[in-house]
Formats: sequence, structure tokens, C-alpha cells
Amino acid sequence: MKFNAGILSLKLNQTDQALQIFLENNQAYPDHIPTLYQLGAIFARKGKCDSAIIYFEKIIELNPNEPEAYNNLGYCYYTLDQLQKAKQMFEKALELKPDLTSAQKSLETVEQDLKSQK
Repeated sequence: MKFNAGILSLKLNQTDQALQIFLENNQAYPDHIPTLYQLGAIFARKGKCDSAIIYFEKIIELNPNEPEAYNNLGYCYYTLDQLQKAKQMFEKALELKPDLTSAQKSLETVEQDLKSQK
């Protein structure tokens, strides 16, 4: 499995090389959740949240009780200005893990943004 090589590339700030390694690993092991996380995270950091969503949704399909995946989806939806979807994802993350601080803060931000739209 090439996963460890991808992690090493990330540690060396070789993001494009890491992305390629994780994409290849995903081809060979499409249900490997750590690879899906890395792909989602890399695409999100690159501002390609539409692509990141695909990987975080796949994680949830494989493990519907994964709070970090919902939290990351919330971030992506927020970035794409889909505030209601973002709110739902942060709420689900908190339902699964009530002490997930990043989801708590993000939910507060989304709720403020939704109020200001009214």
C-alpha cells in the first residue's frame, strides 16, 4: 500500500506528489478510509471543495458514524456558500461527538451567517 509514501510526501510539503500517490492508492483500495480522508483534505486545502466532498461523502457511506467526516463536509459546504447543508453537517458531527470543538465553533459561525442573511 502506497499510503505511507503519501504521508511522507505530505510531511515533505510535496502536496502534488502526495495527491498523486493517494489517488493511485484510492484506485487500488477504494474503501480505505485514511486514503479518502487525505484526498478530501488535500482537495479542500487546494480550494477544490467540490472534489473534497466526494471523498468525505464516501467515508460517511462506509462509516456513517464518523464525526470528522461530517465536520469536514460542513467546512466544504460552508466554503461553497451552502450554509444550510453546512449547518446540517456540523450538527450531525456534534450529534456523534458532542465535544468536537471545531464543529461547535463552525456551527456558531454558520448560524450567525444564516441570521445575517434574513
